[in-house]
Amino acid sequence: MPKKKQHVDLSDQNLLSLILRLAIPSVVGLSIHALQQVVNAIFVGALGAQAIAAVSMTLPIVVLLAAAGQGIGVGAASFISRHLGAREYLEASRGASTALALAAPIGVTVTLTLLPNLPGIFATLGATPTIMPVALDYAGTVLLGYTPMLLNTVSGCKSRRLYTI
Repeated sequence: MPKKKQHVDLSDQNLLSLILRLAIPSVVGLSIHALQQVVNAIFVGALGAQAIAAVSMTLPIVVLLAAAGQGIGVGAASFISRHLGAREYLEASRGASTALALAAPIGVTVTLTLLPNLPGIFATLGATPTIMPVALDYAGTVLLGYTPMLLNTVSGCKSRRLYTI
């Protein structure tokens, strides 16, 4: 017999277990992301100082792009959760579809806007003439994968939020 779905009651006396139940998946996800950055630095560092500098120059752009994806995903998750709580399933479905439908053109627009402006951005960030070509190559590759990354981030935020309800 299937187990009945438990509802989360934030007025419960056992608030610590509720906080841990909601926080542990987020902490694990962030830790895995941090570990990926460390492994990335180790492998890129083996290529030399210029390669590590290129990754370091690109990091602020990547962080800002990831924050945009998180913002869209968390906003959509909140919208979807409220409508699911009100048993408005069609409206929740529309919100999920809208978030994904907006993420793709936003990703393409951001990519097409940033690609030609990368030299100016890196010059502002202090890239030297020896680092600039390597940083442009690396950032160009990262930006080409931004739209799928944005779709993944938006989907991931929504699914994490829905699983914690």
